[in-house]
Amino acid sequence: MLLQMTFNSEKLLAIVTGSSQGIGKSIKNKLKAEGLTVIGVYRGAKDKEFDKKCDIRKEVEVKKLVKNIIKEYGKIDILINNAGIVTTSDISKTKLKDWNNVLSTNLTGPFLLCKHILPYMKKQRFGKIVNVSSVAARNFSRTASVEYTASKYGLI
Repeated sequence: MLLQMTFNSEKLLAIVTGSSQGIGKSIKNKLKAEGLTVIGVYRGAKDKEFDKKCDIRKEVEVKKLVKNIIKEYGKIDILINNAGIVTTSDISKTKLKDWNNVLSTNLTGPFLLCKHILPYMKKQRFGKIVNVSSVAARNFSRTASVEYTASKYGLI
């Protein structure tokens, strides 16, 4: 059992970013199977019951997301910062807009979520934050771009 526990006699509520595919989707499904209430956060629109649209690169959207979740559920127990994008270009061919896009998604997004969720976790005196990084952060790979490596190392 991954996280079989309750808080204040209620099910735990987890937020998982980047949960529309890959690792994030697996995390979301596993937490749901364990009985947690899980909110998937996506940049693109989704119509599923617990999914929320939010561009985590934009502080205004993150603040609105957190405010709405607190209003609806009254708490946030777990934050899993999983959202990430990767590019594979050579540094000499990397465009500044690509650099900024990767770093804002992979590093600024988790910062903004932590910044706006931590006050609620402190108030409830409980909370867990998991930042999903990559082996590329410590072992530079020719298949991962420098901006991806930098963002994942920064996350660590």
